[in-house]
Amino acid sequence: MTAGSDSPRALIRYALVGLALTVALSAFLWFARDALTLVYISALVATGLSPLVNALERKRFMRQQVPRWAAILVIYLCIIAVVVSIAIVVVPAVIMQTRDLLNALPTWLHKGQQWLIDRGLITREISTQEAVQQTATRSGARGSAASCCSAASSAPAQRSACTCWAFPSSMCWR
Repeated sequence: MTAGSDSPRALIRYALVGLALTVALSAFLWFARDALTLVYISALVATGLSPLVNALERKRFMRQQVPRWAAILVIYLCIIAVVVSIAIVVVPAVIMQTRDLLNALPTWLHKGQQWLIDRGLITREISTQEAVQQTATRSGARGSAASCCSAASSAPAQRSACTCWAFPSSMCWR
């Protein structure tokens, strides 16, 4: 054994170099996490699709073996077709349900405020525009949320107010 490798300074130096390398490697991995995630997902997809590509590659089409790039292209086109088909079926239903929710929301808010008034938790209803303005004034936030809600609350169907528990106000709490 050499005296230099057992000395406390050598051990401390070894530990500090190890710590510095660990911190540097961790920082590099942290900054490269988005790219590494894409590489990882790509490797998973390639590994998962490999048996299917190999099976298509072995098939004969018009007396010729299907090239690997063509097999991959066919698989990707099939995946895209399935995703588009699902979107065509699902998106209209989601839009319709969202529209129904937005149409029913003012009634639900009105009923919710009436329930709170009946139990003495608030004194009066407030409009959506009032609630947004009071919240924006308190937090110092001004901008798109306030303008969006004030524009929406000007519509006749949007007359009902937000509940006071969502937008606390000294005007509605007893």
